[in-house]
Order: sequence, then C-alpha cells, then structure tokens
Amino acid sequence: MTSTGKKRTCARCGTLAWPAASLPEGHLCFGCLNNALQLAGTCPGCGTGDRALMGLRDGAPVCRDCAGITREFCCLRCGTETGMAARSRRGLTRLCNPCAVTWAAGRLLDDGTGSVSPPLEPLAAALAATAGPAATLDWLRKPHVRDLLTALASGALPLTHEALDAWPRPRAVGYLRELLIDCGALPAADRQLRDYQAWLTRRLDTLSGHPYLRLLRQFGQWHQLPAMRTRAAAGPLRPTACQYARTRFTVAQAFLTWVVAIGTRPSALTQAHIDAYINSCRAYQRLAVRAFLTWAAEHGHIPPRLDIPREKYATGQAITQKRRLELLRRFATDTAVPLRPRAAACIMLLYAQPLTRILRLTAGDLGFHHTTTTRQHVNAGAPWSHYSGGNHHTR
Repeated sequence: MTSTGKKRTCARCGTLAWPAASLPEGHLCFGCLNNALQLAGTCPGCGTGDRALMGLRDGAPVCRDCAGITREFCCLRCGTETGMAARSRRGLTRLCNPCAVTWAAGRLLDDGTGSVSPPLEPLAAALAATAGPAATLDWLRKPHVRDLLTALASGALPLTHEALDAWPRPRAVGYLRELLIDCGALPAADRQLRDYQAWLTRRLDTLSGHPYLRLLRQFGQWHQLPAMRTRAAAGPLRPTACQYARTRFTVAQAFLTWVVAIGTRPSALTQAHIDAYINSCRAYQRLAVRAFLTWAAEHGHIPPRLDIPREKYATGQAITQKRRLELLRRFATDTAVPLRPRAAACIMLLYAQPLTRILRLTAGDLGFHHTTTTRQHVNAGAPWSHYSGGNHHTR
C-alpha cells in the first residue's frame, strides 16, 4: 500500500508521519522504510542469500517471504530487491538506485532522438557505473544540473572547456567537468589553470569602466596566464595556484585604483608613491603588488628605476634530530590520531616535503613494498590504497 492522505503512526519509530508502506507489522514512515530496504544479506529465516531484509520476525530482520509481506519490493528493470528506496510521498519508486540513475541520465542526455547524445555516451556509462547511485541520483535531480545536462545534450551548449567556462553557474560546472574528463568525453586540462582563466574573464567583464582596464588585461592575459600554462605543461599546478593568481590580480587592480585616487598615473609614479603604498599594505598584499610592479617596470608601464622592496620572512628554527624522531615515533604509533594526518606527518618528517605536495599524492605514489630484508617500508610507486587501514610499521 502506498501513502494516503492521512498520517499514520510508524510501527517502528512511533513517529506520526505520512506512511510509505503498509506491512504486516503496521505502517512504516519513509525513513524506516528506507532503512529496511537498505539492509541486505542472507535471511536468517530461510537461509536465502542476497535478499533485502525489510521485514521483522521476532524482532529480527528477515526477507519479505519470511515476514509474510505480499507486496513486491523488486526493481522493474533488473529484478533485484537490493538498492531500492522510497523517494516521495507517492510511495516506493519501482526502480533500484542504479537503474534509476541509468533512466534519469538517459532522459537528461537525450539529444531529441530518443537516444543519448553520442558525445555524451561515455558520461552516461560512467553515471550508470557509479559506486554511489543514491548520491548520484540526488545530484541529477538538482535543477541547475538538469539545465546544464540538457543544454549539453541538445547542443545548445558546446561540449568544450571554453563553453563550460562561460556557463553562468560555475559551481555546477566544476563537478560535471571532472566527470567528463574522467570518462574521456572532454580532454584533460589543469583545473587550477581553467578556474583562473574563467575567473579572469568574468573579472575583466566587471571592470569595463576602469581607467586602466587595458593594463590589467595585459597583466592577467599576457603575463599571468602564459606563465601558468608553462608551469601546467611541466606538471599539475599546486592547489593554491588559482587563488594565488587571483590575489595578485586583485591587488594590482587595487593599486591602480589607488593611483587614480591620488590623481597621478603609473608612468609618473615616484619612489615616495611606492613607499607610501607598500607601507599601507599587509604582508600578503606587499608580496602580490611587488609581482605586479616588477612586471610593470620591465614592460615600461612605470619608471624602471624605482626601488620595489622585497618582503623579508623570519627564518624558523630547525627541530633537532631527537625531536624529529620523537614526532615520527608518535605519528607512526599513535592510533588516536586519524590515519591520513599521521601518514602526511610521517612523509613530512621523513622527506621534508611541503604540505601542498603531500596533498597532491595519488594512489599510485605511495604504498608498501615487501623485501627479504625488511617487513614493510615506504616505496614510491606502490599503491596508496595499502595505507587505507590496518596497522602499519614505519621505518
């Protein structure tokens, strides 16, 4: 029985709610029905394996047959009992989560012919094979995701990085772009570079009335982007690369706005102007504005002989070998600390790698390697998945 227009008391949690189903034990609310449908395994009553243990007998979860449930709880497409879910007040949708994802993706990616748009077939296959179909289904139901997918399928939005960058909902694009790259529907491109390029385009559009828009455009598009492309060609940019470039651009914009406010122009700047502005900045702003001023001086936009002070940083005190070994021993053995921070700390203490590089490690970078002389030791190139759990020895 599906829900009616009257609320009922749930037989399991006692909550007065809209009923999702009526079982021999009584009405179940949507939360309890979902919990019951997610419980699967071998039925203790009949010994049948791979059953949804949605019913109760003497307080123990059992399969539908042993609980005396006559209603069918299986997918209309694949016939499985597992992976089903109650999704609305209308009751149980008769598709399991994986089949529902396949059906929803097929509808959204339809190019108007009743079939998935050929360029998006890899995406449809990737969505159908997702390891988390329930979460994927929730994502596909979001209105901004539906709009984006249907625009791609119909051809209204070309399947290119440039077209995705111009989409008005950049957050909606981010996850989908990664999916398209992973499944091969889009060529790979550095995320930090893409994000900054899209941000710079939007930023320049908002500066249409700025007196030095041309200079800012030259700094962003002719200096920053080429430098980032060169670094990206040699390897993935750091996770902070986009934010770093954005800070430099916004500080350059603030500096040129200040130049306008004091009634001068970049070519007429004096040492007094530079000193006054830098002394009014915070440390991160001084570093960013120095990058812009250095570039501007090299290209003749400001007088070349101005002294642009360097930011000086205090040098920290190195820890002793004894302290390093104490910390290493702690993070190698202290199970009260989560495994991932422990692993990151050990890598930093052993190899003096900065945190930004540690965060970029993938499953293929680290792992365990067995030899005849040592039980286990770190070896670059072995799978990171070995670190995902269990007790490990660090030497």
